[in-house]
Amino acid sequence: MPKNDQNTTQIVHSTDLYDLALLAENDMDWMRTALFDVQQRVAYLKKDVTQRYPNTESMFHQVETVLDMHVYLAENRQQYHSDEAEKYELESEINKKVAIL
Repeated sequence: MPKNDQNTTQIVHSTDLYDLALLAENDMDWMRTALFDVQQRVAYLKKDVTQRYPNTESMFHQVETVLDMHVYLAENRQQYHSDEAEKYELESEINKKVAIL
């Protein structure tokens, strides 16, 4: 691994941070979509199994709870990244206007 003996400063622009936050927001949206799909499949299995074996409904409770927790986390993280993207987009627009002046 090459060594860099010089101290270098890397400039990060708000546009770069906007792109990063937007990517993270989209990733969390995909995660929510995947979790929703799993929730639907579990609901189908639960309905199918409990129709045949009525006493098994409680067995699905833990799986549903864990899925709900992950959906909650994905939604919150998506909202956080969405807010960050908006913040950096606004900052980027302000920087563009300042650069024009």
